[in-house]
Amino acid sequence: MKLDNETILRIKLFVPVGLLILVPAWTIIISPFISYRDNWAIYPILVTALIIVSWHIYLIVSPGTIPRWKLMIYGLVNLSLFSQAALWAMMKVSKESI
Repeated sequence: MKLDNETILRIKLFVPVGLLILVPAWTIIISPFISYRDNWAIYPILVTALIIVSWHIYLIVSPGTIPRWKLMIYGLVNLSLFSQAALWAMMKVSKESI
């Protein structure tokens, strides 16, 4: 099965959204099994943040059919939503507030 360019582009654009959805799912699944200040559960959230930022940089820098300004807006919206989800997830996982 060979994928066309439009399908590959859709997959590339969905990766950050999929990771954004994965963070709250990880938190909901893992939070009943952790205790106060379990820092090991925060590390996947931080790694996900690095992957999302790197992925958006890759999307903006790589040549493609979508204008860069649209990809920058997409990145800003996605990162702002991710920052909210990540803060919630880290507070829920570590069982502390800010």
